[in-house]
Amino acid sequence: MTTVLRRLRTAERHEVYGTLMDSLSAPGVVHQLPRCGHIRPEFLPLLCLADHDVRVATLCHDDDTLVRFFLAITGATESPVSTADVLFAQRPPSRADVVSLPRGLATAPRQSGRLILSCAGFSSGIECHIVGPSADAPTVFWVDGPPLDVLYAIAEANVARPFGIDSHIIDPTGAVVSIPRTCSLRIEDGAWTV
Repeated sequence: MTTVLRRLRTAERHEVYGTLMDSLSAPGVVHQLPRCGHIRPEFLPLLCLADHDVRVATLCHDDDTLVRFFLAITGATESPVSTADVLFAQRPPSRADVVSLPRGLATAPRQSGRLILSCAGFSSGIECHIVGPSADAPTVFWVDGPPLDVLYAIAEANVARPFGIDSHIIDPTGAVVSIPRTCSLRIEDGAWTV
């Protein structure tokens, strides 16, 4: 499949941003990103959130050409994960990558890092439970694709809520489930995690 990247139009950017915010305010619920021409859905959150003030770390399947092109069209700065505002993980990140994303402070909780993680889908896979103030009740969803240790790392990063990370998990169709920094993630794999 050809990768198409371009700047999002203002209306497209607002629509993608609105979907991401709706997804964070209803954690664990599947939302649908809008169609934006031929841009692959997994790139939409990054194209929406990145600009010249945003530091981005990337873990891509493609070579560095894609990363260089992305940085050129958004104006974002490439960064190590430990100082990144956004970690775009087209391939699974390591546990160390996820837990090293920046966390907010009591005086600035919104300085937390954000993870954009690709997955295969939400109809089967690992059973995840979200608990926290933005979840109406403990919310359950299934995710197929990310390794178990990546989900454990997200759970570990969000233990000190609200000073965790915001995570957006996106499948190839543009379905997105988000886990806000204010919520805990518990994984059912025979043993529970916090």
